[in-house]
Amino acid sequence: MFPRGAFLSWSALVAGAGCATGPPLQPQETGPSPALERVVTLGASLTAGFGVGIEFASVFEALLTVDGEVESVVDVRFFLDPRGVGEKCMQRVLVLDPTLLCAIDFLFWFAYGDTEISGDGGDEVALRLDRLEQGFELLERCTAIVVVGDFPDMSSAEGHMLRRSQIPSPAALRALNERLQVWAGARDRVVVLPLSQRRELLRSTEGFRVGRVEIPAGSELLLADELHPSHEGQAAIALWIADLLVDAGLARVDEFRFDFEAVMDEWLARRESVIR
Repeated sequence: MFPRGAFLSWSALVAGAGCATGPPLQPQETGPSPALERVVTLGASLTAGFGVGIEFASVFEALLTVDGEVESVVDVRFFLDPRGVGEKCMQRVLVLDPTLLCAIDFLFWFAYGDTEISGDGGDEVALRLDRLEQGFELLERCTAIVVVGDFPDMSSAEGHMLRRSQIPSPAALRALNERLQVWAGARDRVVVLPLSQRRELLRSTEGFRVGRVEIPAGSELLLADELHPSHEGQAAIALWIADLLVDAGLARVDEFRFDFEAVMDEWLARRESVIR
């Protein structure tokens, strides 16, 4: 459980920050930790597995060494109407009553997306921040532990999957990430996956470490569209989430396969069964 006013970031975890005690949400001695009893993945095209042929729910499930439900609530039309699509998705989530909500790209289109304002002035920042509050309001309806991704600079996807008008200005991107940190810090059950702090690694083909896992050299973590993670990128993100959950005291090390190659083998086997 996270103390009110605190929020977990990659830099804090690297520095050895712990998790304060609170109401009983600590892992059990046997069986799945409470947080892993009913997992729901919620979001847009990343969660839908765009370009890789299998949803993120299956990737996360491939990590688990304990029995637990992993359900998927996705809609690739998020970019058309984040508020409307998000509302419908959240209604489905509430019916599923998750103990853990992995909403990695749920907020993305509340921050990105077309605006009626050109340029990078204060009006553009204010408009994007107003939209982000709509996303927050939807997530606040869920009482589960929530893992959300922050907002990396995806400007390299311009001309591939994004138009210039959809990409926040540098000022807006800073403001969006700062607001997310404040919002998360005021809520007990929010874990932030700081994609913005590791964005350069997603482009790298050299080996690097994500928490407990070494990503081997030669891994290409982004698709050619410069926006969506590859099958290797999906696995790296899932392992990163698992690492954050363990460091936060919400899950045990033995509940996950912290082995990139083993997870990739399981992931590809699941993808093959879906294709068949």
